[in-house]
Parts: sequence; C-alpha cells; structure tokens
Amino acid sequence: MKDQMRKNLSLRRVAVACFMAAAVTTTGTGALWNFSSTAEAAQASKANAKSVTHDGVKLTLSEVEYDGLLLKITIKREGKGLPEGMMASYNQKNIVKGHLKTPEILINGQKDNKATFGLRSHVKEKNSAILEYKSDSLPDQFELTLRMPVSSIKEFFEFKIPVKKQNGIIQIKPNQTKESKGFSYTVKKINVTSTQTQLVLDSQGKVPASSKQTGVYAPTMMYYDMVDDQGKTLKQKQLSFYSKKPGTTYHIDELYDAVSPQTKSITIKPYTFTVKPSDWSIVGEKVDKNGKIVSSGTKTYIKELEMKVNITK
Repeated sequence: MKDQMRKNLSLRRVAVACFMAAAVTTTGTGALWNFSSTAEAAQASKANAKSVTHDGVKLTLSEVEYDGLLLKITIKREGKGLPEGMMASYNQKNIVKGHLKTPEILINGQKDNKATFGLRSHVKEKNSAILEYKSDSLPDQFELTLRMPVSSIKEFFEFKIPVKKQNGIIQIKPNQTKESKGFSYTVKKINVTSTQTQLVLDSQGKVPASSKQTGVYAPTMMYYDMVDDQGKTLKQKQLSFYSKKPGTTYHIDELYDAVSPQTKSITIKPYTFTVKPSDWSIVGEKVDKNGKIVSSGTKTYIKELEMKVNITK
C-alpha cells in the first residue's frame, strides 16, 4: 500500500512539473473588469457570469482574473446526480457524467504552444474548479476562447470572453547574484501584484550538501522561500519534485502569494530537501491516509545564499 501511494505521489509530482515547464507561470483587483475596488469587481464578475448548459449540466465562469502574470478562471458546475469530484481521479476506471477534462484554450483565436495551464478543484467551493493559465506572450487585452470537455457529454462547453489586464504590476529587476561552494543563482526579476508574486532566477553549479545529506542520503535541487520584512513566508503556488539527481543549470519561474502593501523588502532563502535516492523518499515528508501531503519534508536552508531584495513602489 505504501509503495503504491509513493508511486501515485511520484506521478502526481511529475504532472505538476510538466505543468510548470510545458507552457503556466503568475491594480486593483486583477479582475477581468476594470473597477476600483475588490467588492465592485466581485459584484461585476457575478453579474456578467457566462453560462453554458448541455445534457443537464451547467458550467458557469463565475470569475475571471488577469493581473498580468496569471489568468485565473473559476468554473462553477451545476446539475443533478453529479459526481463528488470536479475531475476524475488518476486511476478511476468507471466513467461518469460531469467530470471536467483537459480544455482547449485560445487567445485571440490562436493556440499558444508555449503556454502552461493547470486545472484543480476549488478548495472552498465544492462544485467549482480553478483553471490557471500562464504565457509570456499574453497581451494586455485579448479575447479568450475556452472549450471545456465534460465526461459523457458529446458537446464542448464553449465560452468566448474579452479579457483586460489591470495596471499595477511592480516590476523589479535586481540582477543580484549569490554564490557559495560552487553554486550560484541570479535573480532576474520579481513581479509583484495585489494577488501574487513572481520570482524568476537562473542558477548554476552543483547543489551543496549538508552533513546529513551524504551516504545513503542526498540533496534535491534548490528551492526558494520568499520571506517578507515582517517574517512572513509567502506560500508557493506549486512545489514540484523530481525523482532524479539534480542538474547543474536551472531556470526558475515560480509564483507565490502576494506580499502585503506595507512590505519594503523580501528575503530569498534557498533550501533543499533530503532524499534517499534508492527509492526517492523524502525525509520528513508526511502523508495522510488519503494520500494527501500534509508536510512536504524537512528543509535544509543555506544561510550563505540568502538574498535581500528591496521593493520599490
């Protein structure tokens, strides 16, 4: 059972990694409509919600947000006799009506093969899902075409929506470098919006190993926490694991939660996890009985590589 759980986790992690590499990275509110407050934007989103119904199943785009980093779409599902989950589980054999499948996304009628996207269940709303789409070539204003297939329903659920980016991105290009023991990284840019923070950096060199990461244990690739000047660690949107020895060159493009308006600086804290290469198990990882990760593992921070970046507003 434990081995099977490990196999499922490995597959899930690879899927997350492909999501990031294939083609998503992430003023006002960052909403589709340009309003001055979050309350106004939320009200407008609901009032202008686009809905399509096929075979007794209704899908509604209840919210569409684009802050210049990430296009985020909330999809609400309604109908009778729907399955509990928004998407089928990885190893589900029985096909039932109502599961969302892999969508087709067009920007101004064109498919972007370099874009990335991910579809996940909404944490707080039972019959809702969140679609996140990222591309470096998204214009400030465009027409979004979303074609969503649903299991056991022949027709696509097709939506066409005008999207406009709101102003208010704080763009920081520090080009700062930190180096220790043959490993170095350079922060290319940090983009800050009211909804999220984007970190882009390049790293080179072999990842340093601690005294506990020798023998049967080894370090993973380098990961990066972002901590504001009040000591709050920004939650990372995606955390990907690779069941292989880390490389020596990486281009990192990750999204984190938004910083507070009062934040004046961010400290980047590089770290690794400790793995056992014989089975790629992660030291300190905790998984509940349902296979959900409650702790990603024990982090080993490299103090010499910490970097402070000022935020100019």
